Amino acid sequence: MKCIFWVIVAIISLSISGVSQKGKPETRKGESAVAGRENQRCTKNPDPLYKRPTILAQFAEILNISVFGTRKDDYVFKVENERPLKFTIYDLTDTSNIGSSLDDCIKLINNHVYHFAPIQKRYSFSHIVILEDGAIKVFRSINCPGKGDNLEDVLSYLSQKLKDNKDKGKILSRVKNYRKYGIYTIVDTPDLQCKG
Repeated sequence: MKCIFWVIVAIISLSISGVSQKGKPETRKGESAVAGRENQRCTKNPDPLYKRPTILAQFAEILNISVFGTRKDDYVFKVENERPLKFTIYDLTDTSNIGSSLDDCIKLINNHVYHFAPIQKRYSFSHIVILEDGAIKVFRSINCPGKGDNLEDVLSYLSQKLKDNKDKGKILSRVKNYRKYGIYTIVDTPDLQCKG
């Protein structure tokens, strides 16, 4: 009888320790780094013509309208901690300047050309924006024929705008290959919404 009692006590003890261990969330290497990056505040944007939260909110709204129109969806593009959520921004003038929810804060600089697009490939409408003396010039959904602007219009506009820029050829080449400057994931379907 004593033996059965101690076996039961041992089983209960092991069960309780197993439950208490399961209750603790496991953290993987790098999770704390990601959480820390998301909560870091951005330094002030280097170009005073552009307030990062305002411009990024405009980008998010452009994406919401381009992708969803007036239809409501749970998948919403927005900005948190001055970083884009569910979309990325690449500076095509300075390719080391990238904005995503996990990267450093994007620097918005006058006369720079940017590509921004949703991360989920099915929503991934590409937009090109040029920052011009405090304003933004946007070419919308250039990868969706019949839904927005086209790449030829962007290149024509930039050819004139960059005529005196020593890096004109490099910038135009990056604009031609704008989809290389983005992060895309496939979740449900590989098709773009604009094709259906």
